[in-house]
Amino acid sequence: MNEQNGQRQRFADVLSQYVNRQGHSLGQLARRSGIPKRTIANWIAGQVRKPRYQTDLVKLARALHLTACEADEVLQSVGYPTVEELIGRARRQPDEELLSLLAPWVQETEQRNSPPPSPCPFQAIADLPHFVGRERELEALEQALLVGQHATLYSLEGMGGVGKTTLAAHLAYRVRPHFPDGVLWARLNLSDAMAILGAFAAAYGRDVSAYTDLGSRSQVVREILAHKRALIVLDDARSSEEIAPLLPPSGDCVVIVTTRRRDLAVMRQAHRFHLGPFDRARQESLSLFDRVLGAERTQGERVTLVQIADLLGHLPLAVDIAASRLAYEPGWTAANFLERLRREKRRLDELRYEDLSVRASFNLSYDTLPPHLQQFFAALGVFEGQDFAVAAAAYVAETSVELARDHLITLYGLSLVQEGRPGRYRLHPLLHDYARERIGADAPFERMVECFVRYAERHRLDGDALDLESGNLLAALHTAHARGMPAALVRGANALAHFLEVRGLYDAAELHLNRARQAADAVDDTPGLARVHLN
Repeated sequence: MNEQNGQRQRFADVLSQYVNRQGHSLGQLARRSGIPKRTIANWIAGQVRKPRYQTDLVKLARALHLTACEADEVLQSVGYPTVEELIGRARRQPDEELLSLLAPWVQETEQRNSPPPSPCPFQAIADLPHFVGRERELEALEQALLVGQHATLYSLEGMGGVGKTTLAAHLAYRVRPHFPDGVLWARLNLSDAMAILGAFAAAYGRDVSAYTDLGSRSQVVREILAHKRALIVLDDARSSEEIAPLLPPSGDCVVIVTTRRRDLAVMRQAHRFHLGPFDRARQESLSLFDRVLGAERTQGERVTLVQIADLLGHLPLAVDIAASRLAYEPGWTAANFLERLRREKRRLDELRYEDLSVRASFNLSYDTLPPHLQQFFAALGVFEGQDFAVAAAAYVAETSVELARDHLITLYGLSLVQEGRPGRYRLHPLLHDYARERIGADAPFERMVECFVRYAERHRLDGDALDLESGNLLAALHTAHARGMPAALVRGANALAHFLEVRGLYDAAELHLNRARQAADAVDDTPGLARVHLN
């Protein structure tokens, strides 16, 4: 018994050492390895003498990015064969699935008796084991990076939560063999340029601490990189000033910048890739559910999972959080979670899982805005149609059309608004929720209602103009009813009645005319009531 307890403790101690070094939470390791969080917790707590399946330990070792020697220590602590022995066994049987799991260590084990190679840094963050989709982007990026004459600078641009960093990491692992001088990675949101340059130089055995000003240190690092073929990832860039000192000279190095900004001056000559949400037609969100929840459950709850993805605007971070909560929080069905997500005021609260949070991701962009732009952005949350015009944004925000256009261009550059139909803008559904919860007064809603009631009155007989704003017009009527604006409701319903009937929207016409009739009665609006009866 004591011997068994000792083996449990040895296993727990060895595993805890590597888990603590990596710094990931148990939930993150569970997602990366596919091993249940509770199972990993039991291993670390010394509750298990020997895991049932050696492949589970291999998966966790991969998620922790252990070397072959480190993986051997974990495996042998519970009596399983070494990585080299497992590779040999997988080749003899053969076992393609096991060999695929062991792939990260094949080259390392083959070179153990070879002369040590020159240092080749690989600083990329961990790759997600359930990475899905982005096939077109990956193919285009690989083609661009691996041609003989490639550009030096590439950018991955997009809103928070769209997966820029995840894609860059996955790409780094895929193209690693093509960059013999390694992969350098800098998280610009966590380190300054001096520290990053020091880390880049140290990766090649150079100490640049004697160079105490940014210009001289940057020059030395450019000299180090001048004759190398390395991939450099500058993650989460917010300004050109952050990027410029870190760029290598023109040559064989490739730089990928991930950023939410479309307007960085330093990126004007870059080969730019814009990332949007998952492609609904390619069922990328369903693929992620399949990876996290398993094929059987995904197929059984497919219709509801599609509804969840639609409600989340197919934002990868949000879909990942939803899948994780469904997988690891006991007793939940997709239908239960969908019901919770449909409560608009609580939706962003539901999109949290350990250190992952959609709201926190959006905060990083919103908090950089000056107060007047924060107020303008929040006001955009009143729009509920497919998109909105610049003039409507100006009216709601009580500013000029020219200034509203400037503000929208700025927000577009920060990936906080997106292009709609020609000359129009829109918010991603979750950014719409985020903006809406920051509206601190009734005035923007009242101005939105007045804006579209007036629009309906001006274009009463212009079907094309009313089609363009149909979503916003109907939302204005709902808002007028919900917020107790009877006069606006009567005017709007009367102005839209003919259009709704011509378009065959009889239920909507009946609903809003009945509400308008009640509103006119309540405020003794005799002329308005007469027009309602005529409609």
